[in-house]
Amino acid sequence: MAAKRIAGIYLAAGSSKRMGFQKLLLPSPQGIIGTAALKTAIKSCLDFIIIVTNSILLSSFQMFNHNDKCHIILSPDSDKGMSHSLKAGLKKALDLHVDAIVVILADQPLISETIINHLIHTFRKREECLFAASSFNSLIRPPVLLSSKLFPEINNLVGDEGARRIIRREYLHKGVITNYQQEELFLDIDTFQDYLLIKKLMRVK
Repeated sequence: MAAKRIAGIYLAAGSSKRMGFQKLLLPSPQGIIGTAALKTAIKSCLDFIIIVTNSILLSSFQMFNHNDKCHIILSPDSDKGMSHSLKAGLKKALDLHVDAIVVILADQPLISETIINHLIHTFRKREECLFAASSFNSLIRPPVLLSSKLFPEINNLVGDEGARRIIRREYLHKGVITNYQQEELFLDIDTFQDYLLIKKLMRVK
């Protein structure tokens, strides 16, 4: 039996309204913040990575066009919320005939290759698994893997709803959630103080 094909949907199209400027362009020890988690995803066992971005950030991701795993698409309605970018990524995933997607957020630069690969391996070895997710303090955190059986649910999302919204519905007991003790793995950037902390942690990573 052929291995299940899995695509990462890398969400990098947000407008950074809370920050007041485009946070994904902030510098880090590994380049700009917005490409850090992408570089981790490329090293993982994902078969494809769909980079969903906007016209402002497009040039920052063009260098990844040369990677066979990567597909770059624009989300024209990204300003209407995360769900629109996720749907844009799903459309490309359907073209690639994948069995699952892993939703990865560009503003979580400390996410590890180990976490992504654990989601993939969990899904591939469990026939009835509809999702695989990570958690900290009993709260589900991205990245999240969704089986193709849940793809129709993505089209029902609105505004800033994401993959976790689907899991919280009637599917909570139809997947696998792995709890982690390291909060820093899931830190995201909502404020400039978040950025300074994450930048410091990236230096010692």
